[in-house]
Amino acid sequence: MGKALKTLLALAVIAAVAGAGAFALSERGMLPGALSDAAEEAKATATNAALDMSGLKDRVRDTLEANRDGIAQATGLSGAEFDAAIDGLAIDSWKAAPLPADAQPAATYDGAFAGVEGAVTTYDDPGYVTVEAYGQTVTFQVPESAQAYLPYLASAQ
Repeated sequence: MGKALKTLLALAVIAAVAGAGAFALSERGMLPGALSDAAEEAKATATNAALDMSGLKDRVRDTLEANRDGIAQATGLSGAEFDAAIDGLAIDSWKAAPLPADAQPAATYDGAFAGVEGAVTTYDDPGYVTVEAYGQTVTFQVPESAQAYLPYLASAQ
């Protein structure tokens, strides 16, 4: 399962590099109310455009599938269960989005990929995951089908 965490970290690394311009905007709370919300939406839109242009989501899915046997063994999933998990993760549907102000962290999983350390944080609202790498933070809104598989990140520890 370490490969799955590394793949998520890779997603953050590439999103952080490809969408660096989006992160130049102010941090949440530095601007008043609606302006801060607009800045957060602009960052998410720019990050999503960079992710779509990069083809990263396809590479993440390909990496997960290429490591099928190791991930299945680490998680105890059968081949069919692994295939269902990949379909359920619906990587193509993940979108950068502002984290709701009332979201509370549930767990954080640390790891490294290509010499870059990072972390994946899940929340009490399972619709969001934050990935940190290269000093950048990207929050993703994940589809309901993916939420059931996020607890498998614990297997990567």
